[in-house]
Amino acid sequence: MRYRKPHDYGRLGYHLNASGPAGVPVSFRLGGLTYRRLQVFKHDFFAATALYGLDDSRADKAGATGGGPVERVVLKLNRNAPFLGIPLGWLGRELTDHEYNNLKLMQGTRGIPVLLGRFETNGLVYAFVEGRTLAERPSVPDDFFDQLNQIVEAMHQRGMAYVDLNKRGNIILGQDQQCYLIDFQISWQGRCGLAVLDWLCGPLLNLLQQEDFYHIRKHKRRFRPDLMSPGERQASRRLSLWIRLHRRLTRPLTLLRRRVLAHLYRRGELSFDDVESFNSETNPERFARR
Repeated sequence: MRYRKPHDYGRLGYHLNASGPAGVPVSFRLGGLTYRRLQVFKHDFFAATALYGLDDSRADKAGATGGGPVERVVLKLNRNAPFLGIPLGWLGRELTDHEYNNLKLMQGTRGIPVLLGRFETNGLVYAFVEGRTLAERPSVPDDFFDQLNQIVEAMHQRGMAYVDLNKRGNIILGQDQQCYLIDFQISWQGRCGLAVLDWLCGPLLNLLQQEDFYHIRKHKRRFRPDLMSPGERQASRRLSLWIRLHRRLTRPLTLLRRRVLAHLYRRGELSFDDVESFNSETNPERFARR
């Protein structure tokens, strides 16, 4: 598609982006190193996610630590722009704190990207994982879902539920043929925050953890049914009351969102001027499908 210039958009398009008209930074510095933007993966209402490469011409190599500088990193920038005049920087800070703490808790676990630091108040940086997401439908090795199961079990042992395993774009087959898991924005550490609700935390956490395993079985059935027993395949189709209720409540909202985005896309009011290329998960042309 042809990328429109910023002046082709009304203000509404920018209000629907996490960074507003400022867009995603072209470069940033971390630990004495300069990283330059290579590709914006996604830029929606809540966050922008982009790939950056080490800029050798400007990097201060003395700022590198450990085994040397990380060549490619991901910057996730949560909401920092207002929406129709309503300040939402606080929401971006909360989302950043939440995901940063989730990633920090899982550091050292195989299959979890290395957390590198914060970016200002609304962003975090982690090492890029080279590979293909399940949304791209790669051929996965025999032990891929065993690896995914081990990652999720490690999370559960730390008192966390991943929650977002339904999304295939969060599960990566690395170039090393290993499984990786990204995007911990809505993962939950099992703390309700209010003492009066503490009695709910344990059962709710257990419920969400069980749903994590359901989604693993569902993905395995779609990608490697040859490795499943008849009982496992049957279990992968068994929807819990929680999932049925969730779908009943969220499906109308999902359809409404798609219709609104399709309408705005056809009118040229969505802003994609900082997105160099689209992937299977974020291509806006799918909004216009009837």
